[in-house]
Amino acid sequence: MRKIYFVVSVFFISLADCFPQWNSNTAINTPVCVANSFQIDLRMCDDGHKGVFITWKDYRNGAPDIYAQHLDSNGVAQWTANGVPVCTNSADQSTPAIVSDMNGGVIIAWSDWRSSIERDLYAQRLNANGVPLWTMDGVVVTNLPEREHNERLVTDEMGGAIVVFEKQNSTNFRWEIWAQRINGNGAILWINGGIRLSGTPAEFLNPRIQKDGKGGAIITWQDFSNGLNYDVYAQRITGGGILKWGANGKKLCNANGGQTNPKIDPDSASGGAIIAWTDIRNGIDYDIYAQKVDSSGNLQWGVDGQAVCTASGNQSAVDLLSNSRVNGTLITWKDQRGGLQYDIYAQKLNGNGVPQWMSNGIVVCNATSDQVNPNITGDNSGGAVIVWQDLRSGNYDIVAQRINNAGTALWTNNGVAVGIASGDQTSPKNVSDESGGSIFAWEDSRSGQPDIYAHKIFYDGFNVGLPEENFLNGLSLAPNPFNEVINLNYLLLNEDKIQLTVSDILGNKSVAIPLSYDEGSPGHHEVQIDLASYNLTPGIYLLSFQGTGYIRSFKLIKN
Repeated sequence: MRKIYFVVSVFFISLADCFPQWNSNTAINTPVCVANSFQIDLRMCDDGHKGVFITWKDYRNGAPDIYAQHLDSNGVAQWTANGVPVCTNSADQSTPAIVSDMNGGVIIAWSDWRSSIERDLYAQRLNANGVPLWTMDGVVVTNLPEREHNERLVTDEMGGAIVVFEKQNSTNFRWEIWAQRINGNGAILWINGGIRLSGTPAEFLNPRIQKDGKGGAIITWQDFSNGLNYDVYAQRITGGGILKWGANGKKLCNANGGQTNPKIDPDSASGGAIIAWTDIRNGIDYDIYAQKVDSSGNLQWGVDGQAVCTASGNQSAVDLLSNSRVNGTLITWKDQRGGLQYDIYAQKLNGNGVPQWMSNGIVVCNATSDQVNPNITGDNSGGAVIVWQDLRSGNYDIVAQRINNAGTALWTNNGVAVGIASGDQTSPKNVSDESGGSIFAWEDSRSGQPDIYAHKIFYDGFNVGLPEENFLNGLSLAPNPFNEVINLNYLLLNEDKIQLTVSDILGNKSVAIPLSYDEGSPGHHEVQIDLASYNLTPGIYLLSFQGTGYIRSFKLIKN
């Protein structure tokens, strides 16, 4: 039987003179945008200096616009509070995509209805100060009569970007995969409307793109050209717009059943890419498969790819990480093998596509209720940080785990809390902080409508760089949920004055819990705390453990 408690959700509130903006209270976090109305559909990328750029769809002006913000490594907003406008044209703008311009700024592309006929694609470049460098409200990427949307982009490594998108065929109304390149001045470099990557008339969906390391890109998509079900294809296009893998692209898998929702990451060793997807070739439920293709389009892992997970139940929502520090490919997904609920699993493949961990993957989180929408980034040490949205507390929270290259979880069992405010926290994204930890952003409905919040977890799951003499280890709490009594375990390396308080989820209505002098002395402590006399009603609380210059807090659930 699974445990039903959140075993240790630990965090620091950092010293003000060290990290003035990252609020490590996971019920408070760092607001990115709390403007009126909805902020949704966020995307993010790193800034190359341990900070992040974030863009989103924003309803503060009525019709949706595109806004963006830059947080530095300390979580300090570098641009206007609540973000700078990228496009505020009176029409509808949606589905932003973002990439670094390799010069301290970003390029952002989006779907735009200003023509009043069909959606087109526009883009804007912001410099390091958040100032638009191209035409106000963006330059045209493509505005053919047909609809263009669902865009993704990568840097062209020369200050511009390559954009891939779905374009509707005006004859059969099916979707095709197209691409366009735009330079650092906002000028289109390929033919008007772009270049079609997919071949014979059929339905082509869900493009994903990665750079090829030579100024071009590799794109994958799900492909209905066999007329029976979806397969997975890929295409490589040079910076000059030349298709390298034929007019129809390279077939990566056409096994029985359908192959859908492919994701892609570069393979630095071959100059090609790793692609993973959801696969129902068994005719019963969805599994996870992967393929490696080299720079010439040669398949490396068999005709129809390598099985990553073929466990019972559905596996889907795949994400992957492949680079030289990983020395292989790390793949994560949501997994229904345990019954009706979804858990988070992961697997490592070596360069030959051979699974390195337990058959069908290792458990990242199998707490009660659903864990969904995993997102993965590197930890700069050969492992990864995986984040997901987690329903174990009754509403969706954001939870994360770090795993090393051997598949061992380095943080608390079933993950550490990232965002646990009231309401739902959903659609998490994360990028590496380049020091073993991760910066996260998500949609947050604590105010009753979705805003954008961010948080940073350090390499050890909570450390914020305090002096070593103030560092605590082994902090744990059980049971949780609790009735009246909880047991707190901790290790002090040096004598300290410890204060315990319990507050509501917003940090209000605190009550102090007395500790004896001995409980602040060096060594290991096991403290039983009886909360019966405090008349706590059932619900969610925060237990704060405060020493000299730091606070760590637990999410408590009272039965």
